[in-house]
Amino acid sequence: LSRDAQSRFVGFNWNRFYLIFSSLLAVFLPWLEMPIMQSNHAIQENTNLETVFNIINTFAGSMRANEMHYGKILFAVYAVGLLWGILRFILGLIVLYRIKLSSNVEKINEQNIYFNENIETPFSYNKNIFIPIQYKDKEILNAFILHEKAHIIHHHTRDKIYFSLLQAVFWFNPFVYIYHKEIELMHEFEADEFSASTIGNDVYVQNILNVISYNQTPTILVHPFFNHSLKNRISMLSKQSKNIIIQKITVILYTLFISILVLFLQSNV
Repeated sequence: LSRDAQSRFVGFNWNRFYLIFSSLLAVFLPWLEMPIMQSNHAIQENTNLETVFNIINTFAGSMRANEMHYGKILFAVYAVGLLWGILRFILGLIVLYRIKLSSNVEKINEQNIYFNENIETPFSYNKNIFIPIQYKDKEILNAFILHEKAHIIHHHTRDKIYFSLLQAVFWFNPFVYIYHKEIELMHEFEADEFSASTIGNDVYVQNILNVISYNQTPTILVHPFFNHSLKNRISMLSKQSKNIIIQKITVILYTLFISILVLFLQSNV
């Protein structure tokens, strides 16, 4: 890899790590409190405990019925969204299983390649690579295999499963969808860099442009080769690298600041 390519690759890995770490932090952060603020908060709660109980007893009778009613409605809405997300995940696994069964498998460079006439775009899932049968004897086949093999080597499927489940549980949160889209983009940048460094930027880009297509993928669990971020991916291959150390320090400081601020606000609520 060239120096710029190495720097870009490190940057993609760092961005990928940040997206996963920050999403986990967002899930668990609301359950944490700063120890110092927690002790002061506890003292304040003990001091005003009797007043709080009196207020609760005063309004509990009139509020309880309405709260239970609205609570049930909100829970029912959330449950529907959760069930749909889980069902979509399970259906995706079933679709992949059926595609695998109906494919013709060939071993190319010690890698199982599943050629299928019912899919429109190359994709990978776990350790399997699926390619439309019309590309079987095309020159682009090697680029497809290199790209999808990069997804396998870097275990991108684990990230896809994680964010798919996160999207099912927190379906109401728009940031989950933004994070899912961004992690997919980082995956494609990594796979493109790996492929282009093997066969050359010009050859790789030319092969892509010769067969460019925008087709539907069978499920959100896979990595489609063709997608609407293809222009950004091609531009990224020739982009000059930035100072990765400065990027890391900036992101770490920003994350720490937000985390401390959230903990401080929680402890004073």
